[in-house]
Amino acid sequence: METDADEVLKELYNIMTKISENKKNSDNAENAALFRKILELPRSQSADSRSKRLASQFVGRLFKDFPEDQPAAFEAIVDLVEDDDLNVRKQAISDLPKLCKDVPVYVAKVTDLLVQMLQSDDPQEQPLVNNALSQTLTGHPAEALTGLFNQLTHEEASDLTRERALRFLTTKLAHLALTPPQEELLARLLIDELLYDVSEDEFTTAVNLLAGLGCMRGAAGRQRLVDAVCQQADLAAPFDPASPADVARLSECARMAAKHMGRNVSAKALLVYYLDRVVPSIDLVDDSASGPGLADSPRLGLLRRLAELSSAAGSSFAVTDKQLSALLDRLLDRLPLPPTPPPTPMATSSNDNEEAETDKVPEEGEIAPAVGEPELNFSQIECLLFAFHRLAKTNPDFLTACPDRLADFAKRIGYLSQANQVYLRSLRSAVRAPPRADDAVPTPAAAVEAAAPSTQPDASDDAEKAEKAEEPEAAEPPIADPARLREVALATAENIALLARDLSRSPPSYRAELAVSCLSWRQLAASGADRLGKQRGEVSDDEEEDRGGARRRFAGDQRSSDRRARDRFGGGGGGMRSRRGGGGGGWRSNRW
Repeated sequence: METDADEVLKELYNIMTKISENKKNSDNAENAALFRKILELPRSQSADSRSKRLASQFVGRLFKDFPEDQPAAFEAIVDLVEDDDLNVRKQAISDLPKLCKDVPVYVAKVTDLLVQMLQSDDPQEQPLVNNALSQTLTGHPAEALTGLFNQLTHEEASDLTRERALRFLTTKLAHLALTPPQEELLARLLIDELLYDVSEDEFTTAVNLLAGLGCMRGAAGRQRLVDAVCQQADLAAPFDPASPADVARLSECARMAAKHMGRNVSAKALLVYYLDRVVPSIDLVDDSASGPGLADSPRLGLLRRLAELSSAAGSSFAVTDKQLSALLDRLLDRLPLPPTPPPTPMATSSNDNEEAETDKVPEEGEIAPAVGEPELNFSQIECLLFAFHRLAKTNPDFLTACPDRLADFAKRIGYLSQANQVYLRSLRSAVRAPPRADDAVPTPAAAVEAAAPSTQPDASDDAEKAEKAEEPEAAEPPIADPARLREVALATAENIALLARDLSRSPPSYRAELAVSCLSWRQLAASGADRLGKQRGEVSDDEEEDRGGARRRFAGDQRSSDRRARDRFGGGGGGMRSRRGGGGGGWRSNRW
């Protein structure tokens, strides 16, 4: 006995048979009415899953033949896509690309609908939705991209929808051959529509998508990309060092801009913003939320971005004295003066005519005994020293124009060189030594202590132990492999040595060349043997010496500068961990 559902199913077959016969006889007068009947039957109470799936197939097959009924047919498919029955939804999803196969005007609407369905977590629906989107994007790329971005930029689009849509686009574009006009359309949609309202992850994905387009290759294309990134940084707004969101946004924009800069591609506007607004207030950036590890802390992240941006400044960049002064001030804040030697005590004789002990006076060129142990943050010093060396090169008279400033700088840079040499020797010894399970990585504090020994008399072992017990324990290195951590520290110290040697000359020189790819954190991000194989180029008249190097004299004493040896450094891995370490920042809610 036939049920009502069977009657509906039978009627659908009869209607389709009648339409086919009318087409053969060129009698299409009643076909429009029959097509509308197909649209109505799935909405009847008697229609079951079989009838709805069959109606969806017929609508997809006949859609192009009835232009006047296409809006109603599209709405009928939408109803089936939202049906409670999974099998009905799967059939409707599969039939959606058929609607726009021969009717491109519906590609944007179909794509918009499919993008909304990406938020479905049903494992049976997801592959069908992705396959349907692939068909529309392959058949009509321009219209499909327009529909996809209509949903991406819709104010009510969920974060999950945006995330999955961008993931689909990233995956699909790798296998899709776009024409130059289609690439230009995608670039315009990404720059003009999406980048104005993105989260941190979406921003990174969008920039990577842009970088992969053919129209973004070459100097002009990459400059356009960098300019788009700079616009996202909101350079018209003041810099608020107390805002984690502002710090994170600015740091990420600078990171992405630096990633695509080159010889003829620079982020001049962003560099000027850094020098005018970020550098003067960099020490106000809160690092308290930094986590463990070699990930940039908020402050270190900004300093690293400054170094990367300055690498592409070029000779045409006109750095001002005010900008260099602010940069030099931040550098000098991290470069202590040489420790003050204690006064030489008068020699006295006892009744036994025995000569009393006297403190030894440091010989010329040696580091004087320290009163306290200054702290050196080598990671931040590397960034500031690199940026100052690159930018002061365009204004070489900046230091020499003020004798007092030059003298103070010479003392500080000379003391840094000596402490850094001690640190380098300990690092190289550690690198050459056979690895052991309890290996410890030499620290900058130990180098400073070695370079500036205590002036107090030797204490007993018990006193030394008591003093060490009062000091806070050093944090565990964030990298499990001690050898890798030593490479990180070694790269930082070698970069500082190269730059400090150039600036220690009289007058300071800017001839040394250190590629941005040789900066410690850039080498840490590199993979394979190339991470340790980058070469540093240098223009120098000095003699060549063994890699171990010699103890440096105070920068103020330049009488033997022509005889000073030059160390040639090879590669090195990664950047040295700052004392606070960690990552930081945040985004304004979850969007910029």
